[in-house]
Amino acid sequence: MAGGKVEYPGGVAMSALRYFGVPIVSVGLDAQETTKEFEVFIKRASGSYRKIVLRDNRVVGFTLVRGIEPAGLIYNLMRTQTNISGFKEKLLSPDFSFAHLPENARKKTLMEAWA
Repeated sequence: MAGGKVEYPGGVAMSALRYFGVPIVSVGLDAQETTKEFEVFIKRASGSYRKIVLRDNRVVGFTLVRGIEPAGLIYNLMRTQTNISGFKEKLLSPDFSFAHLPENARKKTLMEAWA
């Protein structure tokens, strides 16, 4: 647009809405089941739903219904292609937060935020 040539790296499909008062966030790929290519974790509890889609131990998509607070953190793990093999089950925890990340992932996240 300004005359410089820059390659577009692509984007990520994102949707955030409130449906009948229920907050929903969906980002990235939405594999329907675990296959050779994707690992899918789903947790339903107390009217909430959490789905995390992984490829090679990296988040490639997620859907949160109610309890959407960790959406930014999970998106950052996806954006930075962080290997989550050591804590992937914790992503389904209803109280998943920055504190649940291993020290190296916390440092990486902080360094990315300040870069």
